[in-house]
Amino acid sequence: MQATDKYSIHVAAAAPALVLTPGDPNNVTALPDEAEGVSMTDFDIVASGGTGPYTFTVGGNLPDGVQALSDNVDTLRITGTPAAGASTGGDGAGNYDFTVQAMDSLGAQAKTARFAHKIG
Repeated sequence: MQATDKYSIHVAAAAPALVLTPGDPNNVTALPDEAEGVSMTDFDIVASGGTGPYTFTVGGNLPDGVQALSDNVDTLRITGTPAAGASTGGDGAGNYDFTVQAMDSLGAQAKTARFAHKIG
């Protein structure tokens, strides 16, 4: 009889890349134009891939009265009512630029997505 060693190899599949939809790290994604004093159309940005839940970070400027709210699972909602004066805020002509970054529960990050919002 001959003794043999047995070995086990475990291979884990890599998690899919974390992405934001909509969201393009190379181009600006425009939200629909909105008017000050009128409740805006909610705009959802969804994280997928990686391992949820996801944490969102928003940089740049949102119009006064508009906020970014996370559902603490996979969606960041841009919502609210642009305040009076928002049409002359941002760059002075009602244009607001902001970025969104998402991180999964294991620390993986999506590429930063860029957005633009016009209040007229």
